[in-house]
Amino acid sequence: MKKLIIAIAALFTFGAFTASAQSFGHMNYQDVMDTLDTYKEAERLNAQETESFETTYLALESKLAKDYEVYMASQDTMNKYMRQIEENRLTTMQNDMRALEQAYQAEIQAIQTKYVGALIAWLDEAVEIVGSRRKLDYIMYFDATNPTMWVNPLKGVDVTNEVITEMLILEKSKPLVIRN
Repeated sequence: MKKLIIAIAALFTFGAFTASAQSFGHMNYQDVMDTLDTYKEAERLNAQETESFETTYLALESKLAKDYEVYMASQDTMNKYMRQIEENRLTTMQNDMRALEQAYQAEIQAIQTKYVGALIAWLDEAVEIVGSRRKLDYIMYFDATNPTMWVNPLKGVDVTNEVITEMLILEKSKPLVIRN
């Protein structure tokens, strides 16, 4: 039992010694992304696609609601064939709205795949370059507007600007074809 306690104490001591020997850096993820034209273009395309979708979807939704009200008010006066035609038309409108939503999701996914995939690859490479250059064991990412972890900016090594520099180099050396 005594040996077990000594072994546990040794592990904690070794762990504390090892942790103190490690070097940490941190970077503000949003600051890095905000400097990149590729990120700005992805955000612009995303916002443009969302605005276009919302405008179209809301117009279709409003038309469907009005048409449904008209149908409900007049269905008793319609013969069964007219009622069936009208029900089919309303169902088709609902299906069109679902198809529109799926097309929107596919377009957003395409934007994410094209732009975010490249940005993540560049970020991984830039962090590796900076971490190796600065001989850091870890670089923690944080976002001041949406914190996922707390980082004391007065402690550790802030490598945000170095990562930004590397990201800008990577963005210029490995450009994406940006569509209009």
